[in-house]
Amino acid sequence: MFVKHNVIEKAINRMATFSKATRYSLAAVVVLIIGRLCMGNSALIHIPFTPLIILSLAILLNGKSNKFLQLFGHHSTNMWLVHFFFITYIFDGQIYILRYPIVIFVALVAISLATSKIIDRILMYVQPLLNKRL
Repeated sequence: MFVKHNVIEKAINRMATFSKATRYSLAAVVVLIIGRLCMGNSALIHIPFTPLIILSLAILLNGKSNKFLQLFGHHSTNMWLVHFFFITYIFDGQIYILRYPIVIFVALVAISLATSKIIDRILMYVQPLLNKRL
């Protein structure tokens, strides 16, 4: 299959068109993924890898992901603060009815993002009132 469609040759030709930063970022992502697979199942192993993967993806996608990353970057703190509240108090286990981890993750991210936007809207009206009092 690889020989029939010249997959390796096409990949090499495609990589020749990449900039130096893109090649380094792609190599870093591959090394990080291989390193993660070799290290086994440690609870804290994702901490050094996550920022490097996000930075590499931002370079690799070359501006296409900027709006996506900015959206989640702006709402990340609110989402982080409310997601546990939704899992434990509001849904109290019902979120796991969705059964598949990726579906649970997407649903929780969507709910947390919507809640974060609502919090920002409320803050937009409350913050001027608080600033007047100070």
